[in-house]
Amino acid sequence: MGYGFESKQTLLTLDSPTDAIKNTTKLIRILAPFTITRLLALVTVIADAAMTVTVTRRILVGSDTGAVAVGTLTVPDTTAAGKCVYKNITPMDLDVGDELKLVVSNTGTSTAFQLGVEGFPRPETAANQTDLVASA
Repeated sequence: MGYGFESKQTLLTLDSPTDAIKNTTKLIRILAPFTITRLLALVTVIADAAMTVTVTRRILVGSDTGAVAVGTLTVPDTTAAGKCVYKNITPMDLDVGDELKLVVSNTGTSTAFQLGVEGFPRPETAANQTDLVASA
């Protein structure tokens, strides 16, 4: 199924893009059905060493039980501030209550960047809303 450019959206981690990101774990929590197609890292402080961002999909917030690998993004050494490194991935559907875990590994000292994913919203169906509970 094709999508128009106007429906593409970006989901970001909650922290400031200037936070030092060496050897950290970041999260993106899913509040509506979404299909991810690309991993992103917007560099805000020059990359002083190559680093990797390993992304997994958790089906239960805070638990690696049943987690599925999404992909690995590599930010090359000396990537300049203002550059956005991306990796296209096999599309993966996310449902309400899922969580993306992004683990950053590197040997640099002062690198900082904003992490995110890009994709498309999906229609709400009973099957992808099982963790959605109506308020009283």
